[in-house]
Amino acid sequence: MADLALIREIEHAALGAWPALEQWDDEGWLLRFAEGYTKRANSVTPLQPCSDTIAAKVARCEESYLVRGLPPIFRLVATLMPEELDTYLGCRGYALIDPTLVLSTPLSQLSLPCPLHPLHPIDDIDSWLCAYQAVSGTALPQATHSRILSAVEGRLMLATLDRDGGPVACGLAVVEGAYAGLFDLAVAPAWRRQGLGRTLMGGLLRRAQEAGATRAYLQVVKANGPARALYEGLGFSELYRYWYRVGSVEKADR
Repeated sequence: MADLALIREIEHAALGAWPALEQWDDEGWLLRFAEGYTKRANSVTPLQPCSDTIAAKVARCEESYLVRGLPPIFRLVATLMPEELDTYLGCRGYALIDPTLVLSTPLSQLSLPCPLHPLHPIDDIDSWLCAYQAVSGTALPQATHSRILSAVEGRLMLATLDRDGGPVACGLAVVEGAYAGLFDLAVAPAWRRQGLGRTLMGGLLRRAQEAGATRAYLQVVKANGPARALYEGLGFSELYRYWYRVGSVEKADR
């Protein structure tokens, strides 16, 4: 079994690296809200057993999201959640989506590639977000994304790889103590399968090492085979798993 202390530390680091705009701690169940932007920042993460009944606790959590017009979402960490919670939510009609792997490795054991192109660090969050939207091709609520990144308490490292006068890959790292998390990794479709993802990650992780990090982690949807192959090829391996249970805003028993 994976080291529970390490899992808790990685969870703490990851939640801090992608902060909600509002967060409550209800006896070890973290309720997070960020105007609906990303499930990670708008869900309940139970990290402890509850002293109340599961039914009462879930009902209280549901109401906190429903009054905001948000669907109740539970982010369930396999090794930390109350064992009966997933079954209970399934029986209530919550959909199970996005099984996700948390991969980790000591930075000393990573096989970092020699950089093919120089990393372009960016200090301004909004400038980086413009690059991220151009590279990823998604129309995201940039104002909320900017507020989330501005709330990061660890050391935030934003970077792009540029070719032909513009960004073709981008990503970010957050260093908190010994841990470095990688997030928002993207390569423009026309530039994929050219080693830019490995180069981007290598550059970010080198900067993280220079900032004092000794272990890296990242999160990848289980079904994303190409991304998993990239990360595992660098030396990452599975530490633990989580998934989401998503309810409806229009719950009949509200």
